[in-house]
Amino acid sequence: MRGGEISNGSLNLNSTLRLKVQKVGGDTSLAKLVNLIESVQANKPPIQRIADTIAGKFTYFVLILSTSSFFFWWKGAKQIWPNLLTYENNELVTHSSHTLHSSLGSNAENFLSLAIQLSIAVLVISCPCALGLATPTVITVASGKAAKKGVLFKGGDKIEIASKINHIIFDKTGTLTKGEPFIVDYKKNDDNLFLLKISASLESESRHPIANALVKEAKKQNLDLLPIKNIQTESGRGISGELESINGLINVGSIKWLISKGINIDEDSQKSIETEEIYTNTVIGVSIKNELLGFILFGDLLREDSIEVVETLRKNKFTINILSGDRKQTVVEFAKKIGCNESEIKSELLPEMKLNIIENLKLTNKVAMIGDGINDAPALASSDLGIAVGSGTQIAKANADVVLMGDQLNGLPYALGLAKKTMQKIYQNLFWAFGYNLIAIPIAAGVLFPKYGILLTPSIAALLMATSSITVVINALSLD
Repeated sequence: MRGGEISNGSLNLNSTLRLKVQKVGGDTSLAKLVNLIESVQANKPPIQRIADTIAGKFTYFVLILSTSSFFFWWKGAKQIWPNLLTYENNELVTHSSHTLHSSLGSNAENFLSLAIQLSIAVLVISCPCALGLATPTVITVASGKAAKKGVLFKGGDKIEIASKINHIIFDKTGTLTKGEPFIVDYKKNDDNLFLLKISASLESESRHPIANALVKEAKKQNLDLLPIKNIQTESGRGISGELESINGLINVGSIKWLISKGINIDEDSQKSIETEEIYTNTVIGVSIKNELLGFILFGDLLREDSIEVVETLRKNKFTINILSGDRKQTVVEFAKKIGCNESEIKSELLPEMKLNIIENLKLTNKVAMIGDGINDAPALASSDLGIAVGSGTQIAKANADVVLMGDQLNGLPYALGLAKKTMQKIYQNLFWAFGYNLIAIPIAAGVLFPKYGILLTPSIAALLMATSSITVVINALSLD
């Protein structure tokens, strides 16, 4: 296509491109993307936005209450308790020989000095800081602890979403497996090297793991790959195209896709391949001019911690599903290895089919999708929480809300558990912040003074206010 535009981060799966740079510096899409990522990482969880809103309105409430307290104790209190200041109150917290405390405390000579003290105490003891710190301190601590464990949350709002997840969907290839397929065997062809050469040549410009396995094996066999004339990729199905020195259209892809292309595959061959697929990761077919050339069988290895991670998640009451584009027999056998039932898997899925499944599950569940490949990007973006494996593609990581750095899955149970603990800490902090202000402000306003003689000086009120904020921070730092 001549004259078309290509965005940064695009992957070329079909042919060689000639590009002309049109924008540089701050005008590039990459610069805008960086700004977008920074804004995303600063996203506040909904509970923090609520707390910030309350803290903002709380300030006005305190100012009104302080003013009301001043006028009440100055003008109203002496009408109710005319002899209030004439008695010696030995139990007063503010009793002191200090001149300022004496003039503004229990020994105040008139209601005006008492009103000034109490109105100042209300202003000082009130702590919107605790409300404002309740969430961001915990989010900051949680993000740091997650990063140390190799888990990257793209914003505090993602942590809150992670705490609500109850349904987890795994992609199979490249997520629960290492995503490094290798050739196991060849079928229905007398010249295996020719079969490898044709398929590797056509797949040489693809980024798919199967393509990587083919090209790697071709290099190992010292095969000279043929130049590509043209190719066309059908995501999740296969690749078609033409090669120099080879007459006719070549198809490399799944058995089901080859049959849809009109390739004749007899029943005996299909049954044989179905049997083989029980013991291998996947099988692809290769055809030239609508005639089957042969099959290539691929194996893949489980990630070392896949079984342990799935078992841990199930013990923690998460519902598990595996979605895969591989044939049913392969996925069923794989599910047995990691302890999943046949009812928990779905096979032979295209990217749009995975997307539809997730959309339906989201109607009644909070769904997390874990994937690694280009085909997983739509599902990752659609799920409530997209989680990408660090060894996966850049597109998958760009569309995910959480990235598990490295090539291990053991950070997943930790991340979900940490998210729940984080929200518990936030609720504890908010409970403390609201409870403190609910109790401390009335005391500072003098509700206990007429009957019990308890009064707070501004200095004591300041100490209590600082203690409240410190308590919130210490509680956040205790997150483990």
